[in-house]
Formats: sequence, C-alpha cells, structure tokens
Amino acid sequence: MAMIEFALVLPVLLVLLLVGAELVNAVENRRKVVQLARTLADLTSLGDATNPVTAATMSNIFDSSSVVLAPFSATGVQMKVSAVGIPLIGPLTTAFVCSSAARNATQRNRGLTADIAVPVQYQFNGARWIYAEVTMSYQPILGATPMALLPGLNTAFQWTETVSWAVRGGAAVMPNTQLEVVLPGGNACPATFAG
Repeated sequence: MAMIEFALVLPVLLVLLLVGAELVNAVENRRKVVQLARTLADLTSLGDATNPVTAATMSNIFDSSSVVLAPFSATGVQMKVSAVGIPLIGPLTTAFVCSSAARNATQRNRGLTADIAVPVQYQFNGARWIYAEVTMSYQPILGATPMALLPGLNTAFQWTETVSWAVRGGAAVMPNTQLEVVLPGGNACPATFAG
C-alpha cells in the first residue's frame, strides 16, 4: 500500500521540485539583470581619462557583463548605454540623447527622445546623466522542452531593466558646468536642443 501511495505522490513532489528550482533560478536571473544595468551605468558614469570615452574602454565595460551575470551566459544580452541631458535653456522634462553605445542592440540616435523619462533629480537646466538598458532572454534550467510539459508555465520571456545614473567622471563641456561623459563616436550635448 505504501508503494502505491509513494507512486502517486512522487510525480507531484517532482513537479514541485522543478517549479521551485525554476522559480529560484528566474529570481536570481532577474537580480543579475538589474545588477548588470546598474554596473554598466556606474562604470560608464566614471568616464575615461579621455572624453570621449575610448572604444576600448566601452568594450571593457560591456565585457563586464560576463562577470556580473555569472553563472548565466552573457551571450546575446542586449546592452545600451546613453549619455543623456537637459538643455541649458528650455524644457526640463524632455531628454536629449547626446551619445550612445550598444552591444547586441541598436544604439540610440542622437536627439530628443520621449521614451526616456526624466527623473526628478535631473529636472534642472544643464543636467547630465547616464541611461543604461539591458534585455536578457530567460533560459530555463532544464531547457524549454521539459518545462513545456508543465501546462501554464511560461518560461519563454525576457527581463528588461533600465537605470538612470549620475555622471561621476568625464568633464564639463562649456558653457555647461555639469560633468558629462561622451561615449565613443559621439559628441557632447549641445547647449540648446532643437526638436
């Protein structure tokens, strides 16, 4: 009788174990994506000995993703970093992308953008900050096939994280007195931004 009860309970226990392990893995993966966005923004905000930041330095910053995401793979992770600002004269709630860099993604175009919300702490004329974006597809522990056997459990999704970060390095580009980081191939923010 005990063998029959065990045979009936075992599949339920295995499903609970798999779902529990998958949940822990997903939460850890999400935490790593948040940590990567913050790391990219922080390292970029330090700037470089040169302004604009060299392509080699930016590549090293993106390379940090493999260390931050470990034990998850950084292959195919979409990363964008943008230097963003507010004009010296003009509206305080429309961001201007001054320069941008990306890996496995398309970098942002230079100019006004409505899809970056201006945080309250940067709503002053001449404000400059770094905006980092990370998107990572979630990979189930056992792969997609075993997880497909569990009805209603969707493991095919992406984590997306964005973060705004204060500039801590770089240089002031006159007439602005705020520090600014210029990314590779980009230019400093203009004093006034035309639409």
